[in-house]
Amino acid sequence: MGTRLFAWMLQQDNPLIRDAAEWFQAEFAPVSDAEDFFSRIQAVIDDFENGTPEQRRLRTVTANELHYLLEGLRTWFSQIRISGAPAYRTFANDIVEPGDCIVTFNYDVSLDHELRRAGKWEVGNGYGFVIDGLPDNSPTTLLKLHGSTNWLALLFGGATSDVVAVQGGALGKRPVIGTAEIDFLGYDTLADPLFARASAAVPPMILPARSKRFFFDTSFGREWEDFWNSLWQQARQALQNSKEVFVLGYSMPPADERACELLLTRPSRDVRVEIASGSQTTKIVDRFRSSGLVNAAGARETYFESWVRNEGAKNSFADSQDNG
Repeated sequence: MGTRLFAWMLQQDNPLIRDAAEWFQAEFAPVSDAEDFFSRIQAVIDDFENGTPEQRRLRTVTANELHYLLEGLRTWFSQIRISGAPAYRTFANDIVEPGDCIVTFNYDVSLDHELRRAGKWEVGNGYGFVIDGLPDNSPTTLLKLHGSTNWLALLFGGATSDVVAVQGGALGKRPVIGTAEIDFLGYDTLADPLFARASAAVPPMILPARSKRFFFDTSFGREWEDFWNSLWQQARQALQNSKEVFVLGYSMPPADERACELLLTRPSRDVRVEIASGSQTTKIVDRFRSSGLVNAAGARETYFESWVRNEGAKNSFADSQDNG
C-alpha cells in the first residue's frame, strides 16, 4: 500500500501533500510496507520527546508533516472509491441481513456507502455511536475498530463555548463526519450538526501503525479511550451472541493483538466459524481450533471477491426456490 500511496501523493497539485511525501520518503525510507512505515514515524514521535536537540527537531517536523501525510492518505482513499466496489455491492445487497454486525479493520468507506445504498445501514447510529439529527434505526451495525477515513476528531467537538470545551475535552466525545462524506454515504441534504469548524480538525481517525493506540494525548490528558472501548465492547458482545462468524479477507497479523484476542476468545465455543482469508486461511483455521473453536473451517472460496460471488449465487438460488 505504501508504494502506491506515495506514487499518488507525489503527483498531486496540493504542494503540502506532495512536499510531505517527498520529505517522508527522504527521512523514513523504505515506504513500501505502510504499517512498518507508520510504526517508525510513531517511534520518532514517542522516543524523541526528551532527546537531543536534533532528535527533538526531527520529532517536531515529523509531527507537523504527519498531518499532511494523513490528509493525503484520506484523499487517496477518496479517489480509490470513485471506481466503485462491485464485491462490496454484492456483499451488501445479497449477503448482509438485518441484525448483522460487521466488524471491520479497514479504513475506507466503500462498504459503508454500499450498505446505505442497499437500505441496510444508517449513519445516525450504524457506526456504534449516535449522531443526533441524522437517520438512525440502522438495520445493521458497522464497527470500524481501527477507525475510518471519514471520521474527524474535531477540536472541542465543534463547540464555541469555553465551558463546553473544558467539559468535553479538547476533541469532543465522538467522531465528526464532514458534509462531503455524509453526501458520499447517500445523505445529500443532511449534515453532521457538529461539523461547524471544518478547519479545526485532526484528520483522519485511523490507526495505521503496527502498535495501535486507542486514545489521543492532549493537554486535557488522554481522550477517546472511552469511545474506542465502547466500540470494542460492542464487538465483543456481538461475537458472544453470534450464531455464525465469518472471517473475510483478514489475515489476523500477530501485531493486531487486540483484534486477534477478540476473534479467538469471544465467540461461543460451539459457534460455526467460516474463514476466507486467502493464502492464510488454513493457518487461521488452525488458530481458531487451537483456541477451542472446533467448528472453525475454511470456506470453499477463500478470496473475498470469489467468496462473495459464490455466497451471492447461493442466496439468489435459495430466493428463487422460495419464490417458486
